[in-house]
Amino acid sequence: MKPVVFGLGASLGDQVRSLRLAVAALSATPEIRVERVSRAVVSRGIGRAKGPFLNAAVRAHTSLEGLALLDRCKSIEVRLGRQPTLRWGDRAIDIDILLLGDQTIQLPRLMVPHVAFLERPFALEPAREVAPDWRHPVEGKRLRYLSAQGRTAIWRGPGLGGRLAGIRWVR
Repeated sequence: MKPVVFGLGASLGDQVRSLRLAVAALSATPEIRVERVSRAVVSRGIGRAKGPFLNAAVRAHTSLEGLALLDRCKSIEVRLGRQPTLRWGDRAIDIDILLLGDQTIQLPRLMVPHVAFLERPFALEPAREVAPDWRHPVEGKRLRYLSAQGRTAIWRGPGLGGRLAGIRWVR
């Protein structure tokens, strides 16, 4: 079993429910053992997405290799109602592999660490919450010491078990 950090995001429908169902589906996968889920953050959409997006991170362990893990994530997305859309468009659920052990993977379908991970506060901040001591395989620094290079502002909220009332702005 190797450690993995997933990034979750949703901008359509009941976003809290979508993230909860994604965590439940990952937990129900025999080859994945979920260990920790971050608090939710809200961000504006980027690219074609209008948003807002609700994002979180999940730290887990898996016995699946890169492409098999990606295929499992994509099948969960489809099961939870993800429809084909334009690249970087709004979606019901998105499950990204942000980090997979200390691996770097450069394939047409899969890039690990996630290609834009360090540019997106809505991905990095939740990942830092669930895996602060994880060493980024390219940067060589622990996540706790990395800061997002992008300027996409986010709001922080309580965990997925709580309500999102009182979300505060974070730059």
